[in-house]
Order: sequence, then C-alpha cells, then structure tokens
Amino acid sequence: MAGLRQSAASMDEITKYMNTHEDLYPAIQEIERELLQVISEDIARLVYLASTRDYNASRYHHDFLAFHYPEEMVDQALAACHREVFTRLALSPLAVIVQQLKDYLSSVMVPLADVLHMWSKLAPYRVLPPCDCEPLVAELFFSNIRIALALLQAHQEATPGRRESVQTNDRNNEYA
Repeated sequence: MAGLRQSAASMDEITKYMNTHEDLYPAIQEIERELLQVISEDIARLVYLASTRDYNASRYHHDFLAFHYPEEMVDQALAACHREVFTRLALSPLAVIVQQLKDYLSSVMVPLADVLHMWSKLAPYRVLPPCDCEPLVAELFFSNIRIALALLQAHQEATPGRRESVQTNDRNNEYA
C-alpha cells in the first residue's frame, strides 16, 4: 500500500513539474514509460538516473532520447526525473531505504558482504543526489544510507555462514 501512495505522490510531483514545463511533457513521459517503469525500485532508478549525468559538466545525456528530442530537453527532463526520484527516496522511511538498498546491492552479482564493505568504504552513494538538491535533503539521504548500510552489515555479521551463501539465497529472496 505504501508503494501505491509513493507512486501517486510521484505522479503528483511530476504532474506539477510538467504543468510549469509543458514543453518537457513528452520527454518526461517517455522517460517514465520506457526507462523508469521497467526498474523495480527507486534506489535502482536513482542509480540509473545519476549515471546519465556527466559528473564534470552536470548535464544529462541519453542516446535514445537524444535521437528523439533536442539535447536541452533531454537534459532538463532527465534532471527533473532525477530530482523527483531522489526526493521521494530521500524522504522515505528508513525501513523502505534499508529494504531497497538490500535488494539493489544483492542484485549486483557480488557477495553482499563485499558490496556492503565497498559501499561503506568508498561511499559511491555520494554521487546519487542531483546537483541542485537541497543540502539538508542530501545530508538526510547520506545519513539514511549510512544507517541502512550499518544495519545490513550487522545483520550480515550476525548470520553465521552468510557470506558464502549470499548469492544463491539472495536470488531466491531468502534474506530477511
């Protein structure tokens, strides 16, 4: 039920944005329909959208969209979707963030213990917020991710023999 409420809130935010940027409507609709709808959770959507941004120029690019829309429109539409997904996830309850992070990190085909260690050590989540997000919201997101990582690591360490069996069990969704 919470997922439905989040989806409804998400659509409300996109609708508000599109009402003030009507020229972006077709591109945003295409991003939602063709790119984001096939990704199951917001954390994975966030990673995907952040990956479309050039970290040096802070501009977004997507080859398929650029074939159909002007470059500036693609940049603005991807940025709008990135802001919306980031804000929705950053303001989600911690339990939602923990579950989504566990699901995402379990999907990368590397033992979960190793991924948790690298995410804690290198903090790749720090590139996920949009450049123009509110600093306080970004700090809340970082804090929640660090807490989620600590909780997942603690659970990992408390489960004997977990490291060896993590790939098989996580694919079967037996990690709870």
